[in-house]
Amino acid sequence: MGIAELADAVETREDFARFLHYLAEKSRSHGGKWENSDLASFLEGASGWTQDMDGFFLNIGQPVPKEPSWGLFAKILAAACYYE
Repeated sequence: MGIAELADAVETREDFARFLHYLAEKSRSHGGKWENSDLASFLEGASGWTQDMDGFFLNIGQPVPKEPSWGLFAKILAAACYYE
């Protein structure tokens, strides 16, 4: 299962904590293969995706979240690995 699929499965705070641990492990082993492999780029990617996320949800036929959730936080961090 990839980062995006794991992010989609996050529903609880415990799920989110496990997801963060998974991202940390992936960053150590494969972070250099991510588009945004350093912290500054990662945070810029998270910011950009958060600003543009309405289009993502509309493209997949889902309503744009009005309130943040553990799953949305996970999606933002998953996107930050690659979003420019």
